[in-house]
Amino acid sequence: EIERAFDLAARAGLNLEQIKVFASDGSAGFREFLARCLYWVHHQRCVFHLWRNVLPIITRYAAVAGDEWAEGLKKCIACVWNAGTTAEAEIMLKLLVGVYGTQPIAQEAVRLVQDTFEQAMTHLVAGLPGVSRTSCVCEWVWRYYKERVRQMGGFMSTDGCDHFNAIWEVALNFRRYQRRKERLRQYKYPGLCPLEVAGVMVQGVTWLDALAV
Repeated sequence: EIERAFDLAARAGLNLEQIKVFASDGSAGFREFLARCLYWVHHQRCVFHLWRNVLPIITRYAAVAGDEWAEGLKKCIACVWNAGTTAEAEIMLKLLVGVYGTQPIAQEAVRLVQDTFEQAMTHLVAGLPGVSRTSCVCEWVWRYYKERVRQMGGFMSTDGCDHFNAIWEVALNFRRYQRRKERLRQYKYPGLCPLEVAGVMVQGVTWLDALAV
């Protein structure tokens, strides 16, 4: 299925040779495909989802070793994933392994960090300017797109998908990043839409204008 999807994308005009980074989950199918067909591409893992995988382990560790040790484990992992350079990340990884690498339960979290280290640090690789450390935006865009297509599918004509894609593109570009305050999530450009972030003036421009209707 993965190979077929990329084949269809290539037929539609995607230049596979220009792909530098591929963001996905930890599925073995993706890793195998990249190694076999897109061996020059860097595989990136979303740090947000890595945290989702490791937090249950930290919770189990807290029940055995206590909250203080569990909080220390969490902070050590954060120092690895939040590092500003690859060298700094490697140093923090060695510290993590040294302190928690042999601890029951905690070593599960350490192993996860070790196994995903290269993919989690993709954004620090030289030659990849502009690559952020998470794929969250890609995932919610794709999820919303699939939901809308599923809801509208029964109402589409033969050319309906193209019409939908045009409207979706406009809706996505005009969608403003939320103004919100959360402990775990912060938006880099609150109150602005992607077009405004790119420097385009959209005041007074309606969706119909954008669609040239």
